[in-house]
Amino acid sequence: MTRHEIATDVADLREDLEYEREELTASIEHDYSTTIVPLDRRRPMWHFIGLWTTFVAGFSYMVLGFEIYGGGFSLAKTVGVTTLGYAIYTAYAVFGSYLGSRTGQTHSLLTRSIFGSGGSGLVSLFVLIAPLGWVGFQAGLLAQLWDNFAGWGHVEALTIILAAAMIFNNLFGFTGISVFARYLVTPILIVWCVYLVLKGFIADGGNLHGSPTGSMPFWVAVAAAIGFSMWGNEPDFWRYGKPTFSWPLPTYLFSAFWFTLFIVAGWMMEALANTSDTAAVFRYTVHFSSSAPSGWR
Repeated sequence: MTRHEIATDVADLREDLEYEREELTASIEHDYSTTIVPLDRRRPMWHFIGLWTTFVAGFSYMVLGFEIYGGGFSLAKTVGVTTLGYAIYTAYAVFGSYLGSRTGQTHSLLTRSIFGSGGSGLVSLFVLIAPLGWVGFQAGLLAQLWDNFAGWGHVEALTIILAAAMIFNNLFGFTGISVFARYLVTPILIVWCVYLVLKGFIADGGNLHGSPTGSMPFWVAVAAAIGFSMWGNEPDFWRYGKPTFSWPLPTYLFSAFWFTLFIVAGWMMEALANTSDTAAVFRYTVHFSSSAPSGWR
């Protein structure tokens, strides 16, 4: 790569960061939570691709790979189940996305126009409860990973502290964290996962054939894939998008690859770790990605 190409890439990154800074400032000044997002405040496609990539690229999705492996699915069937589940989710999501982009309204405003204030409050409560469970799940997983890396212990206390920090951030909006996650954390996680999967195939590909023992029904596995991919408040995100029905499809198709990649990584790690203990599999993952000692348990 020449100096000119490097300079061009740096300039493009600065331009993207400047755009994000302006958008974050505008969001702080007015998040359009009680009004319609005007057309001149809609955001470009790459914004949503980056945003949705942060949603589906994470070690939490490896847990679904653990469960599908435990259900008796081969690696090929796991890819098939994941692809089908995400395709079904996308079929729902494009309608929810279009609803948000077409109206420019939040989930609560949309439900208020149909169910009234009381009904809107009930729907909003359900939309709140599910993410709280996801926050607890993510905090517990992060605490386990930190314990595996540093041997800190006190996993339960760490989980509570991390969950509180996540909720505090969502309530009071440290918006710079979203830029940090999008441009630094997510690329690192993706590179790590790609390395993990490639190393699994190259170093231990012979141990990844066949189907494990288990009896999870096919459609239960598909439903699990749908559940992991679904957010439920797609109109809230896509009210900033272009009001065209097919416009979100590139984002969902691009994200499907990363979603599948992390689930495949989870399947592979449980197969190689030879244990159904989630904490032990993540511990194995940490060791495998750093030194990959054959037969480590």
